[in-house]
Amino acid sequence: MRCYFTLFIFLPVSLSLRCLKCSASSQNSSCYEKPSLHRSQHCESPHCQVWKLYSEITGQIYMFERGCSWTCARGCVTLADMENRFISCSSCCETDNCNNDNAASVTCAFQVLGAVTLFTSCVRLFVHSTL
Repeated sequence: MRCYFTLFIFLPVSLSLRCLKCSASSQNSSCYEKPSLHRSQHCESPHCQVWKLYSEITGQIYMFERGCSWTCARGCVTLADMENRFISCSSCCETDNCNNDNAASVTCAFQVLGAVTLFTSCVRLFVHSTL
């Protein structure tokens, strides 16, 4: 009986997902370049995530994060900032410490194209409605 009780105590911890956790404000940080140097955390959420916000014009990364996530929104979205053309990208995975790459840096062309098309349509509607 005592053996079974011990097993049940450790069962929830052993089944929880572990994700690397760190954040940075540039790609010259260890979070971006050497994620294995950062700690791994137990997550209650079902996904590990890599997320970044960068300028399409300059390529400069403004924010970069690794961690746990409740939702999984894979891909990239162009934000409505005409000067810098900020792009937000994220990738997700579901195994221990799987967020050890820079998969969020892969641009998903179809999603970016869809966001640009939607933005262009909104601008056209606005221009036509003001004429």
